[in-house]
Amino acid sequence: MLIAPVGLNRVWFNPTAGALTDFVYSSALTGFQSPVAAGAVNGAQYSYFAQSADLTQWEVGVGTWASGTTLQRTFVQFSTNGNAKVNFTLVPTVAIDCRAEDVQNLADVNHALNGGI
Repeated sequence: MLIAPVGLNRVWFNPTAGALTDFVYSSALTGFQSPVAAGAVNGAQYSYFAQSADLTQWEVGVGTWASGTTLQRTFVQFSTNGNAKVNFTLVPTVAIDCRAEDVQNLADVNHALNGGI
């Protein structure tokens, strides 16, 4: 399992396409910000979830931010496609967020760096 850093704040966006493509940023949902505005760093990994408007297709995973515009679908942990990339029939919405595993991973790293204290 890849270890993603703690997520970006209030990032939820529309990508340019669905299908099996990586998520190329198009626009932020109302009330949210773009990954770049939230401080996304090229090459960094972020936890995400993507879902169709009718909630019949979704996936949860870790993506790699690239080229200042794209969330690459690096690792899918859970999905409606047998835990593999979903072939979205319509363009989904995508959120970059912190998951419980991210917080635990960060706590484990902090514990190790502090000599187990």
